[in-house]
Amino acid sequence: MFGYTPTARMPRRGVLTELRFHIPEAARALTIGNFDAAFGEAFFTTPLASIPLVASGQGRMETTTIYPTDLERGTEAAVTLSGGKEYPNDATFYIAGDTGKLIPFDLPPRVFPLNERPVPVARIDPMGTCTTVAFDGTGSSDAEGEPLTYVWRFGDGASAVGPKAVHEYAAEGHFDATLEVTGTAPQLGNGNASTVVVFVKNPPVARSNRRLLVAVGDDVAFDGGPSSARQWSIVGHDWRFSDGTAPTGPSVVHAFDRPGLYEVIHTVVDDSGHRCDTASETFSVRVNARPVANAGPDRRISIGEETVFDAGGSTDSDGELVRYEWDFGDGATATGPVVRHAYAAPATYTARLTVHDDSDVANSSAGDTVT
Repeated sequence: MFGYTPTARMPRRGVLTELRFHIPEAARALTIGNFDAAFGEAFFTTPLASIPLVASGQGRMETTTIYPTDLERGTEAAVTLSGGKEYPNDATFYIAGDTGKLIPFDLPPRVFPLNERPVPVARIDPMGTCTTVAFDGTGSSDAEGEPLTYVWRFGDGASAVGPKAVHEYAAEGHFDATLEVTGTAPQLGNGNASTVVVFVKNPPVARSNRRLLVAVGDDVAFDGGPSSARQWSIVGHDWRFSDGTAPTGPSVVHAFDRPGLYEVIHTVVDDSGHRCDTASETFSVRVNARPVANAGPDRRISIGEETVFDAGGSTDSDGELVRYEWDFGDGATATGPVVRHAYAAPATYTARLTVHDDSDVANSSAGDTVT
């Protein structure tokens, strides 16, 4: 059964009368009128919310405009009446849609004992990852002690049931996560909802133009410009070098005074204010040790005598020697670790050996002489 302008009776104190109806899918606004409600308490009621209506006095008509939400359109709702200045209290109601067309009520009216909605308490706790959140609704309660059912709507289209849930968001941003709790009372308005704002984001990305192999004493530029934070901005760069220095800034210059392997930690901070606003990169810089050239002992030789020049005593402590260059002091040259040469005229000659290691940095070569 249904009716467009039913008169519903609220028979006594301590109860409410409920008239249910279906909100049309296309409804953007509802005009709810009531006549002769004796200044009772009238509400537009959905399973999760109640909006007060202007209740009419005796012999008077009042109207209230309600704007259903997207989630409420196409669902069941109700008009409820309780209290008032007379008992029993008989009131007449109607509902009109956007075009003024009346919307039917389901009949007969229902009468229920007054019942408080449950109280939802939604708590969130970030998990180990920056986009995973734990949801806890166990603090929710019902004044009448009714058992509750729980539905979580995470704001990204996903949902879960139960007093606790864990959800991982696929996208970054702010999401309105809603806990819906529902009791077992028979009236339509037996639930309630609480919304919390969830902010999830991935950490920024720390990147730099790395110099992984340098020379002792070189002024080396470390540039954190390639770092990124998507829609946020990088606002801090901290650098820690394992030789004890810790400069700050997007680009820093540093010189190492000793050869060796050094750790560099580059940390960036973005302006999101989120707990995951920090990220670091760690890399190693090798500071090259200059090679050692050994051209062998001085010697006396005869004119035209072929002499062996041997660089076998040369070393490189942190790599390998890749090139040997000889300058015999008479205009002749040669390459290689072991070479032969004969002088054509009598004199004292200084032969110079230059060795090169595999680093290709400023201190990658060294020299030695033999006479």
